[in-house]
Amino acid sequence: MPRSTSPLARYAGFAAVVAASGIPLYIHLPAFLASRYGIALETLGALLLALRLVDFAQDPGLGWLLSRLGRHRDAAVVAAGALLGGGMVGLFAVPAPVAPMVWVVGCLVGTFTGFSMLSILLYSDGVHRGAAAGAGGDHVRVATWREAGALIGITAACLLPFALPGDGYRGFALVFAAALILAVGGMRGRWMTITRRALHD
Repeated sequence: MPRSTSPLARYAGFAAVVAASGIPLYIHLPAFLASRYGIALETLGALLLALRLVDFAQDPGLGWLLSRLGRHRDAAVVAAGALLGGGMVGLFAVPAPVAPMVWVVGCLVGTFTGFSMLSILLYSDGVHRGAAAGAGGDHVRVATWREAGALIGITAACLLPFALPGDGYRGFALVFAAALILAVGGMRGRWMTITRRALHD
């Protein structure tokens, strides 16, 4: 009996949404913030560098936490999704209700933290998913679905802000948040067990 592709399709869809969040932050965000708030590109560049250093420090802790959540993985995904989706909407769709730099920093911290958690979960889950059948070829199959999904997500993120009517950035942020809700819901109860071994493989 052929193996069902439905679980992998859901997994690839999740990978597509996670991957779609990267392009707006590094490609679209600098010009967007410069035009909306007058934030200089060198200021934003320094801010992004500082936040990546924060990621470097916090990612091992996030991996440690995710490896110990057990049956609470779905709750962690919802929390991480709320951080990522809320941050994207805050950056691109909501005018800053406080000083722009304060708002941008807060949104970026949430966005990067949510992205890191979901990325760690996605790749560690793939290790277990590929090994579940006990055949080395399954790792290639899982990676193919994941990377194909990521490519679709990246392509959509590049095009949507310019293809949507009206304020394309606002539209993209709202479409992204809706897609993230669907992706999180689609993977509910379907995550593989995460262990410290998976995080180090």
